[in-house]
Amino acid sequence: MATTTLANVERDTTFWFYDANIILIAQGDVAFRVHESVLALHSEVFAGMFQQSLSVSQGLDDERIDGCPIVLLDDTAYDILQLLLVIYGFNRLKTPEETTFPILAALTRAGDKYVVTGVHDIVNECALLLISMVPATLDDYEKASNSRSALEFESHHAVEALHVFRLIDLGADALRTHSFILYLCAQLDEDELRNGTARADGTPEMLSDADLDRVLALKRELQRRGKQAVHDARYDFKGPEENCERYDEDGNMVERGLEECDIGYDESVVNCITQRVRDGYGRGELFNPRLLDTMHDALRRDLVCYSCMKPKLRKQVQLREDAWDALPVLAGMVE
Repeated sequence: MATTTLANVERDTTFWFYDANIILIAQGDVAFRVHESVLALHSEVFAGMFQQSLSVSQGLDDERIDGCPIVLLDDTAYDILQLLLVIYGFNRLKTPEETTFPILAALTRAGDKYVVTGVHDIVNECALLLISMVPATLDDYEKASNSRSALEFESHHAVEALHVFRLIDLGADALRTHSFILYLCAQLDEDELRNGTARADGTPEMLSDADLDRVLALKRELQRRGKQAVHDARYDFKGPEENCERYDEDGNMVERGLEECDIGYDESVVNCITQRVRDGYGRGELFNPRLLDTMHDALRRDLVCYSCMKPKLRKQVQLREDAWDALPVLAGMVE
């Protein structure tokens, strides 16, 4: 723990109650003046600290601020602020503004460490929201993606999420959940993976050597499969199928004005695979349904018949399902 001097301390503007009787000092020398009884009521750990009189023996001897004993914490000021907002009832975890990923991550870390109970069982409340970011099945991918967006989860949060999810009791879902979070990590550039990312308050998040090896291996395999998916979607249509619905049994077009399926496929699928989509799949974003959506759109617009599109759809679906089923192995979670 870094040495703190009273001259360096910055008083938090939200939690500085003049009738409070204890000072918490977090990383960055940010001080919170709060009520010992309130913290003890909600946190078994804080209660134990106060009962053992550790508040005056953590590095500042008997020094006090405004007559209040001091507790030095090795948590970030952001995490402690979010914890206090819940304990004091300013954040009830009800609105979108109160439940962003950075807030939920901070509360999970602090709630797990300080065993916060009482009005809020913070870790479990946060876990319900965090788990919504992870699809239970491949069919739930879009729903989980929407949940991540609602929680303002951004790609650079993936490394932090990996560490946070390991604090949550996931039971039988642990393997699937951790594998998917590693998948999210694999969407980051290699430089970010090697150099680390940052939390909302700038605190660095680094992968362990073992996790880095897992993620890089997963990333390479996802990139290979993603490029294969795009290649197949763009170049695998060699011409109408034998049972193409555009032709009758004599080989004549059944309806004038309809384009042949290979032409329709080029116009509605190949030409609609944007650079952004190619980049995403090339990055390893294999579970995103953009390619399938493009193919289904061509069917809805009757630009390609179902008989010609069916084998292409089946191949794309199989690529995604195979990767999904193999994800725990690809992520290095199981042999």
